[in-house]
Amino acid sequence: NSASPAPGVRLLRSGMGRGYVGPAPIKGHGPHRYVFQLFAYATPVTSVGGGEALEKAKPSAVFAAMPGPALARGRLDGLFTR
Repeated sequence: NSASPAPGVRLLRSGMGRGYVGPAPIKGHGPHRYVFQLFAYATPVTSVGGGEALEKAKPSAVFAAMPGPALARGRLDGLFTR
């Protein structure tokens, strides 16, 4: 559930809002690309620059605030069409 992720998990916002709502391309519009990324850090990201709340920050601001190199990273790319 995107409203209550597991402890330590942050769902970043996208162009359509926060969290995951599932694929919904326009019928006949062709394949749409979906990218999911997961990063693991030894310490949590607790704030971003400029005093902006982490929950409302853009992904680029969160990436800039990440504490050093990631311990692990995963990426899943998918295509979906209707």
